[in-house]
Amino acid sequence: MATVIEAICADGESLSPMIIYKAEGFQVGWFDPTMPFPDDVLCGYSPNGWTDNEMGLGYLKHHFGPKSQSAKKVQGKYWMIIFDGHESHILQDFLQYCIDHHIIACCLPPHSTNLLQPLDVGIFSPYKNYYAQLLEKEFCYGWYGVSKANFWKFLSQVREKAFTIQNVKSAFATTGIYPLDRYTALRKVPAYDSIKHTDPKLMYDDPSEPSKHQRPQSKPYRQLESRQDMSLVNHNINSISNKGSTNTASPPPKSHCPPYPPLQAPS
Repeated sequence: MATVIEAICADGESLSPMIIYKAEGFQVGWFDPTMPFPDDVLCGYSPNGWTDNEMGLGYLKHHFGPKSQSAKKVQGKYWMIIFDGHESHILQDFLQYCIDHHIIACCLPPHSTNLLQPLDVGIFSPYKNYYAQLLEKEFCYGWYGVSKANFWKFLSQVREKAFTIQNVKSAFATTGIYPLDRYTALRKVPAYDSIKHTDPKLMYDDPSEPSKHQRPQSKPYRQLESRQDMSLVNHNINSISNKGSTNTASPPPKSHCPPYPPLQAPS
């Protein structure tokens, strides 16, 4: 099992990945001498093969630190990183590093990456398809499986096809992030009109009918519909508290407050 962290830029560039293997430590056998491992590709490990807070911060420093190629392009100006709400992205150390290096950290809302995350929208689908096609082709020629030693061999071929400049730019345009178009994503959100097509009888309980949540033998409570009703309740409570154990109360004084208008179902 392995996790791959990817990042792309609005100008069409794709940054080198970080590969995280499921293991307890590094082994020399992971790296095939016949397939050189690029110097700019990060490699890590964890007990479950997932990223963690330390590796997430390490990837940020590697690609967006002051000595990185990305930092040289912006020349000290503010720049933005867009990411999902993974725990490693919203830690204090991660966000503080962004603040210290003029990086605007933009965390996408939950359940919105299918509309707003360029990698999810335009890259990962062909990414997975190319990987599946490559494995199918290799297996047909007698290849027996994927291991840590040959994983980069397959991944590098897949990335070369998926991370083209055209695909990356199209991914940003499809989300409306760049060029900026806020309506690009909004047009894909289904329009729900839950009030117009809802039966008013289902929106308000009928006082004459028992609620489905009540027991069959119990009687429905009468809803308070006016300020006089509320005044009566308050007066009874005050009377009981003032008279100790007695449960009788004199009628409340007449209220001059106009009653609340009855509830009206939306038209």
